[in-house]
Amino acid sequence: MIDRFIKKIKRHYKTREQDIKYRLINALKYGINNYQKLSLEDFKGFNKFIINSPYCPKSLKVIDISLLFNRGNILEIRDNIKNFIPSWHEKLKFIEKKKKSQKPLIVLIIPDGQAVRTFIFTDFWNYLTSWASVVILGPEDIIELCSIIKLSEEMILPMPDIKRLPIDTLLRFTHYRNSNSKTHKIFTENIEKRLKAKDLDVSEKIKKIWELSALFSSTEKYIQIYELVMLFYGALYPLAQINEVMSKLNPDLVLNTNAISHNARIWTNACAISDILTVAFVLSWDNLSSKWHIDEFADLYLIWSEEMNEDFKNTFPIFSSKNLTITGSPQFEPIIRKSFGISKNEFFKKYGLREGIPLVLYTTGSKTTFPAEPDFLHDMLQIWRKTYYNRMQFMIRMHPKDRISRYESVISKYPDVPFTLAGKNLINNKKWLPTLDDIELLVDQLNHCDVIVNVASTMTIEGFAIDKPSVNIGFDLGKVESIHYPLKDYYNSKHYSDVIISGAAKLAMNYEELFTYILYYLENPSSGREARKQIFLKKCNYPFDSSTRINNTLQNFIIKFQ
Repeated sequence: MIDRFIKKIKRHYKTREQDIKYRLINALKYGINNYQKLSLEDFKGFNKFIINSPYCPKSLKVIDISLLFNRGNILEIRDNIKNFIPSWHEKLKFIEKKKKSQKPLIVLIIPDGQAVRTFIFTDFWNYLTSWASVVILGPEDIIELCSIIKLSEEMILPMPDIKRLPIDTLLRFTHYRNSNSKTHKIFTENIEKRLKAKDLDVSEKIKKIWELSALFSSTEKYIQIYELVMLFYGALYPLAQINEVMSKLNPDLVLNTNAISHNARIWTNACAISDILTVAFVLSWDNLSSKWHIDEFADLYLIWSEEMNEDFKNTFPIFSSKNLTITGSPQFEPIIRKSFGISKNEFFKKYGLREGIPLVLYTTGSKTTFPAEPDFLHDMLQIWRKTYYNRMQFMIRMHPKDRISRYESVISKYPDVPFTLAGKNLINNKKWLPTLDDIELLVDQLNHCDVIVNVASTMTIEGFAIDKPSVNIGFDLGKVESIHYPLKDYYNSKHYSDVIISGAAKLAMNYEELFTYILYYLENPSSGREARKQIFLKKCNYPFDSSTRINNTLQNFIIKFQ
């Protein structure tokens, strides 16, 4: 009797989720059906169209719709997509000929540098191309990797950059209010406090959108806002043209390698309309506990761990009965296997490091994460040079979203400390797109350092993969930029709090503690080893053979739905 009751509940949630999916797709299609007319009118009647549509919540007024719509962004996005269309059609002619192959056709959406790192520079790529024909949708610069990955340029379709709209901010804030994630509850409390305290420069637009989100603090009202977002996308983005490209490709499966990517969203929306089989990979360990958007139409999600399974249900309850498979992440494979790289002696000589002196790898965050980081590094290196110079040495690895211009004064004062970029293309202030050399540097830095120091970074977990101790920075020097996620709260977040509580990493609350902990680990490198191992395997259940698991899952999924 209990079993029958549980099955009945599961059927209820499955039916409910299917209803949500169709509601979202119908809203998207309603928008697409009106795109041409609105486009010809230059979107001048857009506000009236939204208000009169069946998908606009009654609590919203025309003035609210004006707040959520940015005509300039839309015209820019339209022009951007228009510029890509000739290239797409030219490449589709080539791909049509290649489709005669007996292999399944996989469209791999690679929207950013982290996805390149995880899916191109690991075993995943070689395994995938052994059993499938592959078309890549990715940034224009990804063509530069063709010779390395042995793929013809004609098999790479450039992806336009899609700016977010104010309506996305409303969905984000509404999501925070409805999520059961511990991290999102922290975000909500922080935003409320910050807006009342008036200690940060927050635009009136953001304040108003936050106020609007309070009208939708229930699951049904949250779904209504989601429908509205889909209506906006259908009515404003040229999805019919994207859909035409996907229909001509007609792949056996689409793998979105970053389930939270906004640039990937128009492509997976098109897949939903055409009923193309779609799988989405959760790219980072914090995505399911701290992010607010996920590829809503994926037929299957690939996740890292049982912990992520729990996070998915808490953070995205309206999608809680979606299909999930635990595969781990391929990003750790090169680090563990030392797939690339040079010897420690060669590495030290290359970067002017002192032989026989322990190496501390400091990895920066983004400007939003740690606004005072240049001041912090200056003070830290000053103390090091005065007191600890002969007991340790530092190397700085910059975050992919960080830029060297922030540290020019620090670099000039400490020329003996190597500062390295996550990617060579960041010199030109482009978005991160790593090369093989960049991955080699990462593998070398992790394997040849003795201790890692950072602010709640993924680099902590990557160090744990090869048993490197980590010290985290817990003080921000009084500078805060983020309205919802100040530095101190990183260590209370769902994904990071157990790293500290378990003793896997040390949390330094001042410079004295920082150097005390670094020296402690240099003298006791095995301390915390078991905790590091347990935390690492908790965050990524399958770090050693994830590439194989993902490929097997994709093959089985295609067979299942053929």
